[in-house]
Amino acid sequence: MNLSYIRILLSLLLLSILTSCGKPIEPDRDLTYYKQLGDEYYASKDYDVALEAYQNALARAENPVLASEVQLSIANTYFADKDYILAIGVYETYVELYPTSPKLTEAYLNLGLAHNKIKESTSRDLVDATSALAYFEKVKILNPSLYETNNLSELSGELTNDLALKNYKIARYYSRILKYPQAILRYKYLLTNYSNTEIAPRTFYRLIVLLLKEDSFLEAEGYIRNLSLIYKDTKDYQNAVKKYDKYIVKKEKKELKEFEKLDKQADENLFEIDEEVEIVKEVNKVDKTKELENKGEN
Repeated sequence: MNLSYIRILLSLLLLSILTSCGKPIEPDRDLTYYKQLGDEYYASKDYDVALEAYQNALARAENPVLASEVQLSIANTYFADKDYILAIGVYETYVELYPTSPKLTEAYLNLGLAHNKIKESTSRDLVDATSALAYFEKVKILNPSLYETNNLSELSGELTNDLALKNYKIARYYSRILKYPQAILRYKYLLTNYSNTEIAPRTFYRLIVLLLKEDSFLEAEGYIRNLSLIYKDTKDYQNAVKKYDKYIVKKEKKELKEFEKLDKQADENLFEIDEEVEIVKEVNKVDKTKELENKGEN
C-alpha cells in the first residue's frame, strides 16, 4: 500500500470523524444556515459550537467547492482554539484534496504557524520546525506579500537557527560518547544545510577537531579554508588553525621518530651484515691457512 493511498484513507477517516461528532443533523436546515451559524459562533469565539455547526454544514456539502470552504473553516476553528495538532490534520487534508483552491496559501500559512506552535515538544521539535519552514517557503513562493506581512522571514530565520542548534547538540552528544563518525556526519549535514546560521563557525571548529582526531588532516585543511572564507574574523577560525598547527607539529614529530627508528633499525641491520661479512672473511682466512698447511705437508 503506497503512501499516497494511505494518506487519502486517513483524510477520509478524519472527515468521517468530524462529521460524526456534532449534534444530530436537522433535515430542515441547509448548508448555508449551518455555515453562517458557524461563522457567528466563530466570531464570538465560541469554538465548540462553531465546530458543531461547521460539521453539520460539511455533511450537506454537495460539491468539492462547498466542502473545501467548510473544511477550511473547521481547520481555522481548531487553529483559533489552539488545538494545533487537530488543526494540522485538517489543513493537511485540505491542501491534499484541494490543491487548486484559491485559499491554499492561507492553509499553508496556518500549517506553518501551527507546526511552529507545537515544535517545543521534545519528541516533535525537529519534525515540526522543519515542517514549519517548508510551509513558510510555500507561502513565500505563492504569495510574497503575505510572507512579508506575517514576518515569516524573521520567523524562518529563528526556526533555522533553532534547527541548527538542535542538530549541533545531537552532534555534540555523539562526540561525547565517542561515536566520532556519526558526529562528523551530523556536523557535515549542519554545514550543508545551515552554513549561514549563528552556530556555523562553532560547527566548523568541532568538525575540524574531529577530523584531526581521525587523522583526516587533508579534509580538515579543506574545511579550514572554507571557514576562512566566511568566518575568518571569528575565534573559532583562530582556534581551528591552532588545533591544526598543533596537530601538524605533533604529526611531524611522530613521523621523525618513526624515521629515526627506521634509520636506527637500518644501521643495526647494516652492522649485523658487516659482522657477518667479517666472520665470513675470518672463516675464509682460516680455511686458506689450513689449505696451505696441507700443501706444505705434502
